[in-house]
This record gives sequence, structure tokens and C-alpha cells, in this order.
Amino acid sequence: MGLTNTGLPNGGRTEHYQVNYDTTLSAPIAVVVATQLMNACESDFALMESWFGGVKFKFNFPIVVDILNSNIGGEWVDPTDAELPFYTPTIGIGPLNNFTSGYVRFLVVAEVTEMLMASLNNGAWYGNTDLIDSADEGSKGEALSRFLAVQFKQISGLGNLQTPTVVNLWLNAVNRMPQPNPIDTPIDDNKGDATTGCTTAFLYYLNNQLHFNIQKIIAAGAATLAEVCANLTGRNDGWQSFIDLVNLHYPQTVTYSIQGDQIFPVANLSFLSSMEIVAGTSGTISLGLDSIAWADIQVDLQSENPAVVSIPSQIRFTPGTDSFGIPATVAPVTGPSQIVNIYATYAKTTLSASITVLPAASIVQGHVTDNASNPISDATILFLSDIVIIDPGGDTLQLSTDVNGFYQTPAIPPHVYTVQALQSGYVPQQVTVTVGLGVPVTTVDFTLDPTLPFTIAGVVNTISGAAITGAIVTLTENSPIPQHASNNTDSNGRYAITMDPGPYAGDFGITASLAGYVTSYVTISSIANGAVIEQDLTLIPLGSLSGSIRDASGTPITGAQISLGKVVTRSGTAGHYNLPGLDPGPVVVNVIAGGFDPATVNVTINPGVDAIEDIAMMKATAVVTGTVIRADTEDPIIARVSGGSVSTDTDSQGNYTLAGLPSGAYQITVTAKFCHPYQEVVQLIDYQTLRQDFILTPLHWIGPKQ
Repeated sequence: MGLTNTGLPNGGRTEHYQVNYDTTLSAPIAVVVATQLMNACESDFALMESWFGGVKFKFNFPIVVDILNSNIGGEWVDPTDAELPFYTPTIGIGPLNNFTSGYVRFLVVAEVTEMLMASLNNGAWYGNTDLIDSADEGSKGEALSRFLAVQFKQISGLGNLQTPTVVNLWLNAVNRMPQPNPIDTPIDDNKGDATTGCTTAFLYYLNNQLHFNIQKIIAAGAATLAEVCANLTGRNDGWQSFIDLVNLHYPQTVTYSIQGDQIFPVANLSFLSSMEIVAGTSGTISLGLDSIAWADIQVDLQSENPAVVSIPSQIRFTPGTDSFGIPATVAPVTGPSQIVNIYATYAKTTLSASITVLPAASIVQGHVTDNASNPISDATILFLSDIVIIDPGGDTLQLSTDVNGFYQTPAIPPHVYTVQALQSGYVPQQVTVTVGLGVPVTTVDFTLDPTLPFTIAGVVNTISGAAITGAIVTLTENSPIPQHASNNTDSNGRYAITMDPGPYAGDFGITASLAGYVTSYVTISSIANGAVIEQDLTLIPLGSLSGSIRDASGTPITGAQISLGKVVTRSGTAGHYNLPGLDPGPVVVNVIAGGFDPATVNVTINPGVDAIEDIAMMKATAVVTGTVIRADTEDPIIARVSGGSVSTDTDSQGNYTLAGLPSGAYQITVTAKFCHPYQEVVQLIDYQTLRQDFILTPLHWIGPKQ
């Protein structure tokens, strides 16, 4: 084996280092790795010096770095005091486990920090030498070397670099608390073993758990790590506080894997989420830590009602995680919502959360078959309700069966439903279905019978019982799109109508009609499949109304309009009128004619009878109305008002009305005691109401004062 610096810039020399590499290494790779080391080693050295507060490096420069064809890691030899004046330190780097510049830099930093510890010359982190004996770093210094190398790795952006670990060796050791322990007692052990794992973990405890920075930790150096802790905290319980915290968060019942080479800061339970889960389904409950887990964290779980909500008894956070999804399975329970509490316990901390178990979504499903158990496809399944079944969609839900006669609803609310099964050629079936709260599946099967035609037969008679020949009898479904069937009565008045109702299951109407008769109508409900029903019908003969329209003197009135509902006619030249084909019963006859007041007469029409009703009309008249007052006081006055042949007296308020005045011109005369009479001519037309007020002047009144 030989060493060379061939191909390296400046022959491998930097301000503080001389870099060489083993000639047995692959030259291109070795040159690249060594050159990259040279490019970074001076900034790495400056970082290390900043940690040690500008301590004077007691060895001669340059520090020789030999990159070897081995996997020894890193090593150097501390000189005796006699050798020191002539000593140039040499670091052997065997990086074959990870032949990268990052790993070589990591190993160089680990060894140079030991030289800086030795340069402190106080025995705090490195043993003291004399003229004859050299020294080493012991377990305490080895821990600081490893700790600082990892700090360098994180600061330099090499956090993903895989480097040796020791903390896991101690954390998983059978005896974590040896006597004496390496925190209270200096142990001369610089191996990568459980002892060094304990001291390394303690330095991470000071840095990441108690938050002392690197410079303060190095400056607090002492004979033991317990004294270092006391120098920093002022307390003398360094070991006990450390081991109690470790045992609480990392009990020895678990074998741990660790992210990197540290276990601090310890994580604590932070949150356990409550949630809603539908009965018969599963969900994931979120459990969180207040920081990432540096090592495995085992959490104990408990459900207060595992028969309803089932969760694992334990879960484990893996290193690098801070949250965990706890699988929760809810049994297919029925009934209203219920709450089940769950608990998570770790490091003497227990969190609780509420799992609200919601009723399962309910569906209705089933099969539709005929009475031979054959499936009926494309049958209509209709759900009717007084609530909204599916939004949007209203209070009805319509489905169809598949080729196997199967149907299934989407999720619908718990309720009582009316459910119908319909298919052409089959008798519809209707049932009431109760969908229970939280019942996931309600099965409703239908068996439909093929429809058979039914027959309605009977006799159409008059009210006297005589059979009627030739009456038209019509049977109609009372549906939006009705089916009709008709038949005429024979010489005996009989009829028969046969109809196949198909899926229709409602009422039917049957009518009998014939000219000269009132149409007869009967509703038939609940016709059984294939039934024969006897239904007789009675036709009532129509009546009529006739007579004459005359005035009060008996003179016929021609052209008067006579109306009975929608039936209208006019009187002839002799005042005669006739209204045939009227339904029997009481009717109101209205008559109007020009120049006459309207007339209204109540008449009863009897079956098959011509009612005679002569109607007299009064001439049309007008009305004059008003008030009579005194001119001097404007008070009402008792006066006589006359117009033509009509006279009247005012009331106590001076009001009067002259009614029944035929159209034309009238001289209205008003007289009263102690007043001058007054006359005025008015022109009246038929049906007019004229307002006419009068002011009478008292006798001897000379008028209002000026």
C-alpha cells in the first residue's frame, strides 16, 4: 500500500490539511472524493473552531488526512508530551463502507474535534498526557466527537448521510443502568458500544431536551457528564433526571429503532381527534405528538365499549413520524346515535376522544316475482312518503327491477313508507314498510299475480223500473290516462262490460246515458282480480219549462232573454218561451228585457214533466234621492218632496227618496212650513239613481249678513 496526492490541486495541500489517498483505490474516484474534501475542509475547520471558542490548536499543521483502502472509519494517535513539539497529527480515514466525500468529511470532523478537545489541556473532554504517556478521549470525549460530527452533518446539509450510530445499542441494552453509570463516573471507553451510546444520548439530552447549545456544552466541560450538567443547570440530579425521562418515554418492553443517533427531545401525546363513524363502517382516528418521534413510541389504546367501537390495544409511532391513523371499526349496531369514548396513554399522559356512532344508512331491497317464483323484470317499485326521501326528488322514489327481479334503493331516511310494485299484466301490490333507525338493510319482496279481466254487468231501468233499450253504458278508469270500454243495453235493458285493468288498482266510474234522460254515474272501488260485479243503473227522464213573459198589464213581451244556468232562450212574438231537456230539481230562472226590471223566479223541474211558469215583468224605473236643509241654519228640515205621481216626506235628517219613476222629465216640488216652496226640473233614464239636494229659504229671511 502506498499513498499519493497525484491529481489533487496544490498537491493535496490546504491551509490546515495535507490530503493523500491510497494508491490501491480507484484513482478517478479517489481523486474526486479527495478534491471535494479539500474544497470543504477549511470551512469545516472554521466551524469546529467556533465550537471550541478559539482554542489554540496544540499540534503542528498541516493535519495529514490519508484516505485508505479500508473500512476502519477514522483514527489518529495522541502524542506524549515529549513527542508533542515534533508531532504532526495524521488521520487515517477508511471510508469503504460509504466512499463519498460527505462521509469522509464526517470522519475527519469526528477526529479533528478530538484534537481540539485535547488542545483544551484541561482534561475536561480529553485525557491528560505526560512525558511518557499519551491519552485518549474516553467514553465522554468519544460521545462529544460523535455528537459534534452529527451536528456538522446537519449544519452542512448532509442530514441524509448514513453514519454509525451507538445510542440504539444502549437504548436496547439489557442493562441501561450499569453500576457505575457512565454519566456520574468517567469511563475510559472510546469504543462504539452501549457505554458510548449512553454518553452520546446524554449529550443530546443536554442539547435537544434542555436546549443548551454546543458552545455552552463544551465550555461546561468537567470530569464527568453529571458535572457538565450541573455546570449548565445548577442541579446535581443529571443522571437520575436523564434516566427517568428515558425510561418513561422509552420503556424497556420495546425494541427500538432510532432516526439518526438521538432520542431527544422526547415526544408527548398532543391530540386525539374525535370523529363520527357510521355504524357498520370503519374510520381512522388521528393521534398526534407534539414533535416527531426520534425512536419508536408505543401507545396503549382503549375503547370504553369495544363491542361497539373496536380499536387496536397498542399502536407504534415509527421514527420520523408525529401522527398516526388509528383504525376504528364500528359494529353494525342499530338505534339512535351513541357516543363511545376512546383513550390513548403514553408516558403517563392519557388523552380521550369521543367517537359518535351514527345510525347506518338504511336501504330497502328485495325481489319481485310472479306466483310461480319467476323473476319479474322492469317492474316499477314506487315509494311514497310524507317526507323528502332523497334531496332533490321530493316525497316519491321510483325504481325498476333488473333481469333478476331485484331492486335496491339508495340510502333513505328511517321512516314509514308506502311501497307499491307494479307491472303491466300483473295485479299491483302495496305494502307499508318501516325502515328502522340504523337498520342497514330492510328486505321487502313482492309476489304479483297475473291480472284477470273483470266484468261489470247489470240492467239500466227508468225510475218506474222499466228496462231501457239502447242506453250507452261506459266503464272508465279514474286515472290520469284512463282506459275506456262501452256497451249498449239490449232489449231487456241489460249490458255487460269486460276489462283487463293491467297494473291499475284504483277506482272505476260507470255511466249510463240516453237522449232524454239524465246521465247516471256510479263509482266502483276495490274490484277483485277477475271479479264479476252486478251493477244496475237508473236513468231519470229530463223535464222542461215553458210559459209566457208579459208586463204588468198582461201585454206580451217579445225578445226577453230567459236563462236557466247555461240554458238560454228568448220569448217569441206572443211572449212565449220553452226550455226543453232540463235536469229534474229546483232551478232559478232569470229574465231580462229592455225597459223592464230583471225578474227572478224559483221553479222545480220534475222528471218527464213540462213545468208551466208565466212571468210578469215590471217597467224599468229611476230613483231621485237627496237631502233638504234650511238656508239660514243649514239644518235638516221636514219637507214634502213630489215628482209626478210620487210623493214622500224627508226623515229627521232631511233625507228623501222618490222611487219607481219611469224615465222622462219631472218637475220636483219641495214644500215646508215657514219656507218658500222650491221647484226644479230633472231628466231621468231607466235604472238611474239621481242625487238631488235642495236648500229652502225661510219666509222673511233677508239672507246672510254682509
